[in-house]
Amino acid sequence: MKRLFWFSLILVLVLAACGGKPAPAGGLPGAPAAATNPPASADTPPTIAGKEALGNLNSYRTRFTILTEKEGSPAEELTIVQEETRNPPAKRWIWTSVGGEQPANMEMITVNGQNWINFGGTWMISQQSPEEAAAGFGENSLTDFNVAGEFQKGNYQLIGSEVVNGVNTRRYSLNLSPAEIALMANGMSDITSMKTDVWVADVTGLPSFTVKYQVYAEGKIDGVPAKFTFSSEVYDINQPFTIELPAEAASSAISGDIPQYPNATDMFSMQGMAGFKTTDSPEQVKAFFDQQLTASGWKKSGDSMDMFITYTKGGKQLQLMVNASDNGGSDVTIMVQGE
Repeated sequence: MKRLFWFSLILVLVLAACGGKPAPAGGLPGAPAAATNPPASADTPPTIAGKEALGNLNSYRTRFTILTEKEGSPAEELTIVQEETRNPPAKRWIWTSVGGEQPANMEMITVNGQNWINFGGTWMISQQSPEEAAAGFGENSLTDFNVAGEFQKGNYQLIGSEVVNGVNTRRYSLNLSPAEIALMANGMSDITSMKTDVWVADVTGLPSFTVKYQVYAEGKIDGVPAKFTFSSEVYDINQPFTIELPAEAASSAISGDIPQYPNATDMFSMQGMAGFKTTDSPEQVKAFFDQQLTASGWKKSGDSMDMFITYTKGGKQLQLMVNASDNGGSDVTIMVQGE
């Protein structure tokens, strides 16, 4: 569980936002013919389109949950909820981890070309590059579970048709081995019961992706009786919803009366601090802020140093740090304190 926790943390932190692909015309988004299922048959394995199928949708939410119970009490639970809309392009991740060695909560929102991250109760903001803004819709989903190989090996049974999260699906049971379950279930041993089910979309024109995937096992973990549940599902498919920035996130960014430097790159902002890079020299940066801040009522402190310049305004203090970059240009950090 610990390894999965840190893997997921790194994954969420590096994910960028969705891009601007045009939405497909018509009702349900189209998909290549090869990505849709043939008529239902116990002898015909489905073709799993994988996470790229979400790129054909207009909106969706996914939920990824791992729950480990030891001796009847929940020991560790990890939940990641992702939601994405094409128009307007926006994405949100909500991470919740309870119990275990590293319990934590984190939220990431990408909207209006900005990435906002809340970790430990503090919101941080970074600006997207044009390349990130153009990234593909649905590319960074957590739905690409490798179940296609099990179908190709014939390790499945067709259970029947069911409606899951508003989508017609075919339900299959997979015949995973105890060793495969143990790898997923935090090293579970002495497995006495296990079950794996997959629900695959079965809608004309909709790619045959995994709508729901669930694994349940009972055995022992660390020598004590334990239960393990893994679940992943896609829901609110093509439903209208809006992703908005919480008010506390917007208010946590650095003060609005701080001028924005033109053509800044690698921008970030969090409560009381902001930074960016620029190809301009330190002298150009300092001249810009001196002019703009003075015009806005800030006064330069008499004890300012060359790389560390202090301004005051009412009860607030601003510290501007400008360093020459190794490859030319400047690295800039701004800190604001007071009210």
